[in-house]
Amino acid sequence: MNQHRDYDPLLQLKDAAEYLGLSTDKLGVMARERQIAVVRSSQRKGSPLKFRLSALNNWVKAHEIKPLRQSNG
Repeated sequence: MNQHRDYDPLLQLKDAAEYLGLSTDKLGVMARERQIAVVRSSQRKGSPLKFRLSALNNWVKAHEIKPLRQSNG
């Protein structure tokens, strides 16, 4: 695996959906509605959707619900 600092792999729809815990249908709808960043190799309808790992992580962070207070562990 590439350990380069700027390494930001592209994940296919199936892998991205699994990473987020969503169905491929749900993630596809989110991509079409521009709720999440997507990379397309062409503008043709039906071209494969790919997702940058950083975009998936940003989406998770944006939808994270913070705790009301921190536990003292």
